Amino acid sequence: MSVSISSNCKVYFSPGGVSTHLCNFDTTLFPFDTQTCHFDLNPWYSYNDTIVLRNETFTLGGGEDNEVWNITSTSSAINMSRNLVIFSLKIKRRPLYYVVYMVIPLIMMAIVNIIVFWLPPHSGEKLTLSVTVLLAFYVLLLTIQGFLPVSSTSTSLLAIYIICLLGVATLATMATVFIVRIHQYEKERPIPPWVVKFMRFGRKKTPSKHQGDAGPELLSLTPNVRSSSRLHAWASPLHPRLPAHKPLPESSLSWPEVSAAVDQLAFFVFLALECILTLSICIAYGVLLHGPSSIVHKHSE
Repeated sequence: MSVSISSNCKVYFSPGGVSTHLCNFDTTLFPFDTQTCHFDLNPWYSYNDTIVLRNETFTLGGGEDNEVWNITSTSSAINMSRNLVIFSLKIKRRPLYYVVYMVIPLIMMAIVNIIVFWLPPHSGEKLTLSVTVLLAFYVLLLTIQGFLPVSSTSTSLLAIYIICLLGVATLATMATVFIVRIHQYEKERPIPPWVVKFMRFGRKKTPSKHQGDAGPELLSLTPNVRSSSRLHAWASPLHPRLPAHKPLPESSLSWPEVSAAVDQLAFFVFLALECILTLSICIAYGVLLHGPSSIVHKHSE
């Protein structure tokens, strides 16, 4: 502690010390967040009319660049009513580390989550891959939780996105169990009529490109036999197509063919669901980071 006295009888007292300050973070936009920390100093032996700020900004001299945070601006002000000097520090998180080690792996796992439905049920690894992706989402959620402060006032949009993908992975695992289950049904087990109608309806909505190549033998068949032949071709996208001159009756439709059709349907349903979730989270980040007015202005240009 040093005290100096000038020739005009002014005493300069320059106290020094190290103090620890706490800052409340809003982690909604993690890892693209910007935080503002306020440090209040209360000089005990000074009054409002004796406190003078030489500069409205301040610098942190002698410090090294932080690898996580980047100082964007500083400011200082005097609170006359409370006799306080308030220093404000605005910092922005460097997002590169989190994008490389969190965001990109998260997108990759979301892709793998829907690739599960391209595996044939009889491969034996379909359910294993689905459960592995489900656990990977949970591990990534715990990893992000370790980087965030414990708070109940704000929740990261990235954490909400992972929780939504965790729910999608749970539904995908349940759908995978259902598909594997119906794939292993006995041949003697009858297929419900509503399943046959549903698959015939799907076949009508997605006509095959080989419809125009049918020979005279297929055209001379009855309508019921022709519809069952088209039904069999639509229901087995993962199996070789049967020749057009060998139509099958409805009774020949098997459970593996039904499971293949459900696999294909589940792929597109979960693909659409993940695309909607990803687009929603991107829009939320864009609105909160730049504001709706800037986004509208960019689209107008």
